Amino acid sequence: MKKKLFATFLVIVLASLLCLGASAESNTKVVDYADILTDSEESKLQSKLDALTDEYGFDVAVVTVDSLGTSSARSRAELEYNQNGYGDDGVLLLLSIEYGDWYIATTGEGREIIEDSDVDSIGSALADDYRAGDYYSMFETFIEECDYYADNHFSFGFGKHLVIALVIGFIVAFIATGVMKGKLKSVRFNNTATDYVKSGSMKVETSRDIYLYRNITRVPKPKSSSSGSSGGSGGRSFGGGGGRF
Repeated sequence: MKKKLFATFLVIVLASLLCLGASAESNTKVVDYADILTDSEESKLQSKLDALTDEYGFDVAVVTVDSLGTSSARSRAELEYNQNGYGDDGVLLLLSIEYGDWYIATTGEGREIIEDSDVDSIGSALADDYRAGDYYSMFETFIEECDYYADNHFSFGFGKHLVIALVIGFIVAFIATGVMKGKLKSVRFNNTATDYVKSGSMKVETSRDIYLYRNITRVPKPKSSSSGSSGGSGGRSFGGGGGRF
């Protein structure tokens, strides 16, 4: 009986450890398959990425690989994002060491924070550290770039809502003052002066309409547009971009 109880206890402990391990893995935002970072560097980057996630509420992660094999940088980045259990809003930087391929995958609100047009600028900011072989500094720069774009995004969002509130307030005030102004008028507007003309005292001999000008409105034919987004896997829609250092 005691052996059965002990065996059951071991199973429960092992299951708990496995759950904790899975939970820890899903929170890991530094996945260094290529082993280009020291343990200390990984720990520091993890702390910075956790702080960024806590501040803005979206995941930011970095992944390194030795080679892409037959995959594209884009498909590998999106695959890593889904497999590592990150949230619906986030940004991931993938770096492949073999040929210096890199890709930034964005999803959810991450696509609004870092737009596709911003990706080349971020890549340029990372290039010098990569060419110097200073991968830790490169990832630090990436974190700083994400912080910069996130701060601008949320600051602009607050300002936009403030402007909308002011416009709505102005419209409400305009309508209210218009109603009050209308109540103060003792004489109503009239398009004609018939109320002030004695019947039969005026005879119009000639009447004609003269057009002084005309307005022509032209509407341009809509043009088709293209998007850099992809359906991705895991039910998410991804944006982003990349290149080669």
